[in-house]
Amino acid sequence: MLKLCLFIGILLPTIAAAQLYDGRFTSFLGFELNKTNLGEIKESFGEAPLLESGDAGEYEAKICYIGNVGTIYFISGEMGRPDHELLGFEISEKEPGDEKLCSPLPEQLASSRLKISGLYLGMTKKEFESVTGKGFLKKTNSGGWYLLEYTIPMTKKEIAKIPPEDTYQFWDVSLGLKPTFKEGHMSKLRVYQTQSN
Repeated sequence: MLKLCLFIGILLPTIAAAQLYDGRFTSFLGFELNKTNLGEIKESFGEAPLLESGDAGEYEAKICYIGNVGTIYFISGEMGRPDHELLGFEISEKEPGDEKLCSPLPEQLASSRLKISGLYLGMTKKEFESVTGKGFLKKTNSGGWYLLEYTIPMTKKEIAKIPPEDTYQFWDVSLGLKPTFKEGHMSKLRVYQTQSN
């Protein structure tokens, strides 16, 4: 009986986390986190300079596009090498200098409102927390990140790539949202996701 209780105690948090995941916030403008790379985005949106900073665990690579209503960054990092896998995106109000760093958004998107699963620039903190729901926990010592951790099963293709002795056929995923509020309204939002086995 004790073994059963321990098993349930270990299993239930995993099941609960898996059930919280509904795919929100992991896709933007047709690009899904951990499923594409910066090169494929450039093929769709046009050439953009690769902006690189930091090294090792602090390494970040990103490309950006600017529209009438804001700036979009598509982000990779150390865990996204060597192909610059898409690990995050950021939307922000236009800032001085963005025009020099960023390429223009395709014309059909240039005037559209930048929305990530119901989150958009200009919303209040209360509206933000209403959209994200109770699954995300604000981490007090994380610089303002709201985090959700969950598991997703690997695809058959992914399972074929792991050693046969590895019986854990799930991805452990950490999804973070980092909003910046200015005068009560969101002026920037970064979404970042990592997955590991």
